[in-house]
Amino acid sequence: MNVFAIDRLDSHRAWLEKSYDGERLVVAAYVEAAHAVKLNYKLVSSKSGKSGNSNTKQAGSVTVADGETHRLMQLRLGVNKQDRYDLKLQVFEQGQLVAEDSLSYPD
Repeated sequence: MNVFAIDRLDSHRAWLEKSYDGERLVVAAYVEAAHAVKLNYKLVSSKSGKSGNSNTKQAGSVTVADGETHRLMQLRLGVNKQDRYDLKLQVFEQGQLVAEDSLSYPD
């Protein structure tokens, strides 16, 4: 987990967590708000492997209460030995990047 937050007293946090469910890589995206706010988020997933390359993007918005942790989404990704995933989560407040995280599979 490479958590990044803008260096402010009231910064928000965003992070990605991964686990394994049989043959699938499970990735969950979270945000913790420093104050009650409406946030926008974007998750970009890039896959490269034996079957080729693909990129997917998911985006949305969420209203989060002061100090609340909220799960933004969960992905289940099929993986083979040759597959590599790079995922990047970005969180925005009023159009400004306020937090981000990224992860790779395999590590």
